[in-house]
Amino acid sequence: MEGMLTGSAETRTSYILSSLGRQPDCLLIVDDNPDSLYLLGGILLEAGYEVEFAKDGLSALEWTGLRKFDAILLDVRMPGMSGFEVSSLIRTSQMNRETPVIFLTGYNDIGNLSKGFETGGADYVTKLFRKRELLARIKAKVDEGKADRPDEILNSLRRKLLR
Repeated sequence: MEGMLTGSAETRTSYILSSLGRQPDCLLIVDDNPDSLYLLGGILLEAGYEVEFAKDGLSALEWTGLRKFDAILLDVRMPGMSGFEVSSLIRTSQMNRETPVIFLTGYNDIGNLSKGFETGGADYVTKLFRKRELLARIKAKVDEGKADRPDEILNSLRRKLLR
């Protein structure tokens, strides 16, 4: 156990969560820019999230058919299929229909975000990431999504009773 507590923040977080019987929250990042995937992935892994990556809309749809995610970070502008189109299609999938989608956008895309909310988006962050804001927004949406699931409500009550 002591060795686990001296590793990276990611290792310590995973160890603590697994010792509590809880898996880390899993996020899907969808972006055609490898630098964005690398930057976001690093931030989220360091924060203790499990992260999967998709480089385009088609890959994202494949992932959402295979696995339940706690939140999806989705680039608005991608070649082939826009983030808005992908979000609409995710809403038709059984497994991730209720998963919060957080759009990733450049400053010049903010005017189009009403379309994102119409397609099922829960929030957005600009691509000039402010780490604290990014993590706070993701945590808020993950927590909101879990609050709606009966198993999470029961687990929350158990934790409160054990305090």
